[in-house]
Amino acid sequence: MKLAIYQPYFFPYIGYFQLMQAVDKFILYDQIQFIKKGWIQRNRIALAGSKDFYVIIPIHKKSPKKLISELAISYDTGWQEKIIRQLQSTYIKSPFFNELFPFF
Repeated sequence: MKLAIYQPYFFPYIGYFQLMQAVDKFILYDQIQFIKKGWIQRNRIALAGSKDFYVIIPIHKKSPKKLISELAISYDTGWQEKIIRQLQSTYIKSPFFNELFPFF
């Protein structure tokens, strides 16, 4: 049996999904401490010919003393719409944008 254990990521990279497909069991390990400036609540979006930008989920009362499983997303800041606007303005001219964007 092939087993993979990873912490949760926000917008995981393609290798994360490839690993899921390659193993028999994939475990999200959230019983570890939250890492400030880690990939649990943020990710970097690559821009061709420009600076990358970060998309970030606000966490309510985040602390490196808490486990990932003890954290809660803060929904009162409108971050979802901001991320959608950033992705739309960045990738609107990309091939297959109209087919893929509704997924987000």
